[in-house]
Amino acid sequence: MAALLLAALLPVLACGPPRESAAGGRPTVLVSVPPQAYLVRTIAGTRVRVRVLLRSGASPHTYEPSMADARVAAGSALYLAVGHPRLGFEVAWLAALEGGGSAAGGDRPRIVRLAEGCDASPDDPHVWLSVPCYRVMARRAEEALRQLLPPADAPGLRAGLDSLLSTVARTAELADSVLGPDRGRAFLVYHPAWGYLAREHGLEQVPVQSGSREPSPAELARVFARVRTEDLHVMFVQPGTSRGEARRVAAEMGVETSSLDPVAEDWPSMYLDAARALDASWRR
Repeated sequence: MAALLLAALLPVLACGPPRESAAGGRPTVLVSVPPQAYLVRTIAGTRVRVRVLLRSGASPHTYEPSMADARVAAGSALYLAVGHPRLGFEVAWLAALEGGGSAAGGDRPRIVRLAEGCDASPDDPHVWLSVPCYRVMARRAEEALRQLLPPADAPGLRAGLDSLLSTVARTAELADSVLGPDRGRAFLVYHPAWGYLAREHGLEQVPVQSGSREPSPAELARVFARVRTEDLHVMFVQPGTSRGEARRVAAEMGVETSSLDPVAEDWPSMYLDAARALDASWRR
């Protein structure tokens, strides 16, 4: 469905309005997910206007474009994509912006894939939840912003990057102090969004879904066995997930559900909230 909508929107991407600017001529920077917005705003401050494709509370696996989204894309000076091949809606956008047959050649934004070069899992697009990958994304974003903005802004951008990297390091240290005693433990999730956090803190994510696919009865039975073996009491569910289906699965397993948002904009709070919620789930 998303591909069909994008095909219909290609003329807008090619012949859209002039690139957006706010008061003072600030260029518009488009990002795919809210954690990237935090990254850009911390580095650039008010030097740019940031627009996010994925709305708050939406799932990156079910997002579909609108005409308003296409106009924003057409009016942006720079698109900072995540750059993971499994982030389906972004892959569709990149295909539309970089190709598009007869729509090619319009006034498109410059595209930079922020996660290129980081140690990403080929099956997990949530790379902003990897501390090393988020650092790579920050440095690539600062470089792209320096090329977009006047040379006089370079020192401010560098200071913003240094501040962001310091915050990321402090957040990772705090999360490790919370999760350090829990190394080797497993936690239950409906959708496998937290694999990078698990990898970096010596944990194991036990997902109900495989990617975005619902489990077969045999797969569900294997997860149920892990729940009993690991004595798990909580299943973490993200906004945008089918709450009815998640609650049904939780009821069958005899566990509670708790919400964790892997695409919240405030990256430090999101990361620490997840660490604290995981730790608390093992204390029940």
